[in-house]
Amino acid sequence: MRKSGLLFVLLALTAGTALAQGELAPSTQDGPVSTISDSDIPRPRPFIDGSYAMSPQMRAPRITQAVPAVYPQADADASALPGSCMLSMVVGADGIPVNIHVVHSTGDALDAAAIEAIKQSKFEPGILRKQPIAVRVRVQFLFSADRSPAIPALLVPMFRNSAGSGDYDKPPVPIHQENAEYSDEARRNRITGVVLISLLVGTDGLPTDLHVVKSVGAGLDEKALDSVSKYRFKPAMKDGNPVPARITVEVSFRLGAR
Repeated sequence: MRKSGLLFVLLALTAGTALAQGELAPSTQDGPVSTISDSDIPRPRPFIDGSYAMSPQMRAPRITQAVPAVYPQADADASALPGSCMLSMVVGADGIPVNIHVVHSTGDALDAAAIEAIKQSKFEPGILRKQPIAVRVRVQFLFSADRSPAIPALLVPMFRNSAGSGDYDKPPVPIHQENAEYSDEARRNRITGVVLISLLVGTDGLPTDLHVVKSVGAGLDEKALDSVSKYRFKPAMKDGNPVPARITVEVSFRLGAR
């Protein structure tokens, strides 16, 4: 039997969405840093190009098929490894990424690989009032020295107490967890790290709208998503009634000594 990664659950009392008009707030490798309350955010309005910045009233775009970036030849941009490339883009109402540009470079060759991977990846658009919309987002690629697959991870800034997903008296409580197994690639290359999964716990205690907010790559993101999708919760409670709540689950992958 394969040795499973250790799991730690972090119930972050934050909700997945972001800034008012303007570009997204700066994000660190550990994820978004915004903690502005809903009262500070105006009703979402589109930019001149018709796209929106993230707000608590909408559901964020999601990656439905992530295509890893292909590393350039061994001698190209080798000095930039390991490194992080961050792109800004608009996920259109049709799910197609457009207006892609680099906001944090890892060298021309790696930046080009990241852009090409995004163009080939598939997305589900953001939703506002049950309608698909174009949303401005940032996406990050972590390029490792061992050249393990650099999988795109959407960086979605967060707000406290987002309506319908953070307004509760008691947070969700996990009542069943599934261990995440190591991917063959990560085990072979002895890759460790922490994957953060954002999800919405429904009133039935089932996890929905799962997406990666901190990526490790090497197949571990997919293993983490698979395990967390099988979690079951006691739902969040408000005034004695179950309510939906967005939380973050931390899946930590560690290997023992050989």
